[in-house]
Amino acid sequence: MIKFVATLAKHPSMTHEEFVRYWRVQHVPLARELPGLRRYVISPVVASPDGKAPYDGVAELWFDDEETCRASLASPAGARARQDMERFTEPDRITRAITVEERIVWAD
Repeated sequence: MIKFVATLAKHPSMTHEEFVRYWRVQHVPLARELPGLRRYVISPVVASPDGKAPYDGVAELWFDDEETCRASLASPAGARARQDMERFTEPDRITRAITVEERIVWAD
């Protein structure tokens, strides 16, 4: 499986709480429309060791393979999701990567 990971910075006009609420209520339904999406996890930042987190949340999207991931993100649903990102994030501060997850520690 392939995982698309993005770090998100909130739109400067929003509080952290408004950012998280918009992400959960408005954006998650758009992400659910992505073709081939197997799993979607959002991780809003609640704290950082030095008190200065470089981003406000992490999004993780799982796909069967890289081709499916790229096609999904390029689809009309992907375009709608990208367009919506401009409403609650700073698009120039988003970082993105396609990764392979390697589980090292886990609980049963």
